[in-house]
Amino acid sequence: METSLRELIDEYLMELEGLRGASPHTLRAYRTELETLAASLGREGRPATLGDFNVKSLRAYLARRRRGGDAPATHARRRSVLTSFGRWLVERGRLESDPALLLPRVRTRGRDLPEFLTTRQAAKLVEAPLHLPEPGFIEHRNALIDNLMAECDLEGNVLAALTIDDVEVESGRLRPGGIDGIEGPVLKMAEAVRRRLDRYLELRAGLPPRCERLLLNGGGRALAPRDIPPASRAHRRFRLRRQRDHALLELLYGAGLRAAEAVGLTPDSLDFEAGLVTVHGKGGVWRITPTGSAALRAIRAYLELRPEIDPRRDALFANYNGAALTTRAVGLIVKRYAALAGIERPVSPHTLRHSFATHLLEAGVDLRLIQEMLGHRKLDTTAIYARVAAGRWREAYEKAHPRAGLQADLFNG
Repeated sequence: METSLRELIDEYLMELEGLRGASPHTLRAYRTELETLAASLGREGRPATLGDFNVKSLRAYLARRRRGGDAPATHARRRSVLTSFGRWLVERGRLESDPALLLPRVRTRGRDLPEFLTTRQAAKLVEAPLHLPEPGFIEHRNALIDNLMAECDLEGNVLAALTIDDVEVESGRLRPGGIDGIEGPVLKMAEAVRRRLDRYLELRAGLPPRCERLLLNGGGRALAPRDIPPASRAHRRFRLRRQRDHALLELLYGAGLRAAEAVGLTPDSLDFEAGLVTVHGKGGVWRITPTGSAALRAIRAYLELRPEIDPRRDALFANYNGAALTTRAVGLIVKRYAALAGIERPVSPHTLRHSFATHLLEAGVDLRLIQEMLGHRKLDTTAIYARVAAGRWREAYEKAHPRAGLQADLFNG
C-alpha cells in the first residue's frame, strides 16, 4: 500500500513548526497549498499517494491553477511550496529526486514597490485613538459614573439615588444622600469631573427625562443600583481599548513590527530605559530593535490600565477576555483608525512597517541598520525601499549638488 500524501504533508508541517520554527502564517499558507494539491491529485475517491507527486501530475495541477486565474507571482509561490516539500521528501529518503524542480518557471514582473504613508498620514493614523469622535450620552454617563466612584468614593446605591438638586455644576459641589435617606457630606469634585458632569447634563437635556434622578438610561429612566458597576466597567474598557490601540499603532510604526511580532510581545519584551524591543521574528529569529519615545509613553499609559482585563499568557496586547490579540484583530484595528484618520486607501499593519523603513531611509539611516531593525535576512529584501526613496533623493540631489544643474546652466548661458 502506497504512503498517503496527506500523512506526509502532516509530517512535513509538524517538522516545519517544531524544528524549523515556521511562523503560524507560513504554516497556514503551506497547509492550504499542500492540502489543495492532495485533494486535486486524488482520483475518483482515491486519496492521493506519494506516487502522485510526480512531474506530470504537478505540471497538470499548476496548469489548472493558471487557467483558474493565478497571477505569475501566485504561480511562483505555489512552485516554491511544492519545491520545498519535494526537497523534504528527498531528504527523508522518500524520493530520489525532487520532481518540483522540473516544473516550469513563470517570469514575474519586478517586485511591486511597497505602499507607504506620508509622515503626516502616519502621525494622524497612530494618534487617531486619542482623537476619537465625540462620544454620545451613554459614553459620557459611563465616564461620569466611573469618575464619581473613583474620585468621590461613592457606591452604586448612593450614585443611583442622586438627583439633579444634589449637584452644583458651577461650584463643583456634590451633596449625596446617604444610605436610608440620611444626608451625606458635601463633596468637592475635581475640575475634570466637574467638566464631565457639565457635558453630561447638556446631553441629558436632550432626553425626555421621566424623573429627577441624575443618572438616566437612554430612555430617560433612572438607573438602578445594579446598573452602576457595569456602566463603570464599560467606561474602563473603552479607555483601555483606546490606550491599547494607541500603544499598538505607535509600536507598529515606531519599531517597524510585523503584526505577528506585535501580538507575540510580552511586557518583558520592552526595555524602557534603553528604548529597545526584543522581537521574536520570522523563522524563529530573535532581534532587538529600537522604538521611539512616543511609543514608549503610549505603552506605559496602556500598562497602567492593562491589569483590569486580567491578561492571560502574559501577552502585552490583550483583548477584553485577557487573551492575546490575533493578527486578524491587529489588521482590523489598523483599518478602523486609518478610516478615522481620513486615509482613503487600503492600509494594513505592513503599510506601517513599510512606512517605518521608508521614512528612516529618507532621513539618511544606513540601509544595513534598517535591515537589522526589520529582521531581513538578505539586504536585497531591504533594498527595495531604496527604490521607493530614489525619487526624493533625486530631488534633493538636484537642489543640493553644485554640479547637478551645471549642464543646463552651460547650454542656457
